[in-house]
Amino acid sequence: MKLTLLTLVNNKNIYKENVLASTIKENNEGNVEYIVINNPPYATEGINRGIEKSTNNTIIYCHQDIYFLEGWYNKLLYCFNLLNIYKKNWGVCGFAGTKTEGKMVGTHSGLGMDNCDVREVQTLDCSTLIFRKSINQKYDLKFDENLKYFHGYGEDFSLQCINKGLNVCVLNVNIQHNCRWTAGEGIGETFQYIKQKWKHKFKTIYTTVGTY
Repeated sequence: MKLTLLTLVNNKNIYKENVLASTIKENNEGNVEYIVINNPPYATEGINRGIEKSTNNTIIYCHQDIYFLEGWYNKLLYCFNLLNIYKKNWGVCGFAGTKTEGKMVGTHSGLGMDNCDVREVQTLDCSTLIFRKSINQKYDLKFDENLKYFHGYGEDFSLQCINKGLNVCVLNVNIQHNCRWTAGEGIGETFQYIKQKWKHKFKTIYTTVGTY
């Protein structure tokens, strides 16, 4: 399967030591296209620009400090097969997220997958997101460029998918997120915007960084 690996980069060394170092050895047949958006003004603008550049339908967006563990590509194909059986109508997937009762699941940060390879959630963590250009176009899905910081875009995109009747899932594909998380600028404003945007549809929004 051909796929695109899309990354927003503000530190080329971190990107090379993590994303590139961990994926290039499993890309012997050229199945992975790499797209880098350098120093975008905000995340959603950069992701939307990267999607337009992609020549493949399936796109993995990931942070520059994500390290894909050995066997990730074949495990991803296995999880896609499960999706085609049990969750055909999926809009976005990732490797960490939060279920509607507030339980976090995933394959990094010690979250765990409850012995499942596919787990449906309400929202996904922004660190890694998988989506398809064809589904985005069919359901008019786009990363909301009113989100002017580097937070909340995965959660908002997840809610967009659910609002369109699409599944949001975490897949059991092992990665390492090699960062020390900090709140950063604009997180309060970001989630206030998301809460207001979806208040008539979702009474409570569960995320990996808090409940709103």
